[in-house]
Amino acid sequence: MKLATLCYVIDKKNNSTLMIYRNKKQNDYHEGKWNGLGGKFEQGESPEECAIREIEEESGLKIKSLKMKGFITFPLFDGKDDWYVFLFTADEYDGELIDSPEGHLEWIPNNEL
Repeated sequence: MKLATLCYVIDKKNNSTLMIYRNKKQNDYHEGKWNGLGGKFEQGESPEECAIREIEEESGLKIKSLKMKGFITFPLFDGKDDWYVFLFTADEYDGELIDSPEGHLEWIPNNEL
């Protein structure tokens, strides 16, 4: 079993959501796909701590608050393990986007998602 987070960072002013096109990591199971930000838990992390850390690592944004929206299970998601994913949204953050080590970041208008 893998524990992970998935967060959709929302820009309320521009009615858009930050998405990542996964195209930079070697052997990335998600290569070639658009997704929200997030990833696997590190030892001792809470779901919120994991989401905040992953968003900062992947985007450079510092999240001020999260809203938990649900919990998703993906049986045998990677062909081996069941994944249990905590789903969040965030619309309060500081910082500037970085050149993400995981892929291309883009604010996608919500009506296009």
